[in-house]
Amino acid sequence: MVNAGEASRYEMAQAIFELAWPDRPAPAMEPVPTSTFPTPARRALNGVLDTARLKSVFGLELRPWREALEDTLEQLAPAKVSA
Repeated sequence: MVNAGEASRYEMAQAIFELAWPDRPAPAMEPVPTSTFPTPARRALNGVLDTARLKSVFGLELRPWREALEDTLEQLAPAKVSA
């Protein structure tokens, strides 16, 4: 199962920096093609997962990935101490 929507690894990294450290500028990043990192295993050029069957069979439609990422990062953040 995956959340709704799609994102590249680059877009996911951008979102992580933006949501985890909103008061800091994100580091300089640029997208690179999979071919830049050759591996023995062949990788799909498009790894987007289709959730249509999950919805049609079970009636499940998960929330957008960015919303789920934001909640996850909030849970991982250290507890804020009030003075």
